[in-house]
Amino acid sequence: MSSTTFQRNFARITAGQTVATITKRTGLDQGSISRYLRGTREPRVGRLQRIARAYDISVSELLDDVEEAA
Repeated sequence: MSSTTFQRNFARITAGQTVATITKRTGLDQGSISRYLRGTREPRVGRLQRIARAYDISVSELLDDVEEAA
């Protein structure tokens, strides 16, 4: 898993939301969310699944290198 890809996708999916909002929505702690957004940490599978469920997306949407439309 590329941290850069996850970080980019996670930041895109959570754009405009505060860390506190993301924390409430996912049930994950603020420290973890901050590290994920900074790209200093990668979530384990269980946490990826929690994030995906919270945003009604698939885990692959968090991990796949998706080019945004210009």
